[in-house]
Amino acid sequence: MLSLPHAVRRLKAGRVMIREGDRPDESRLVVSGFVFRHKLTGDGARQIVSVHIPGEIVDLHNSFLDVADHTVQALTDVEVALIPRPALRTLNAPHPELARAMCSPKL
Repeated sequence: MLSLPHAVRRLKAGRVMIREGDRPDESRLVVSGFVFRHKLTGDGARQIVSVHIPGEIVDLHNSFLDVADHTVQALTDVEVALIPRPALRTLNAPHPELARAMCSPKL
């Protein structure tokens, strides 16, 4: 993963990185800190769907979707590596087993 093109960003706790409905150009790898994903329910409440720790790609599926289906927000001060969508697609194209492993739920 380190050979992939990326840009590292430091963000403060509470910072929204992606809003549901955005069209992201990259996915985010958590370098330090904690990030969470959430959705808004029909009545306007926030439902947290996952918490991410260093080493995890927060929104990998956004590299395959055109529109984000959730919001990504910093839970603590964080450092994230922004990886362009085309780079992830190129990495996965010749290695379908890698794509499956990256998208499989953790056991």
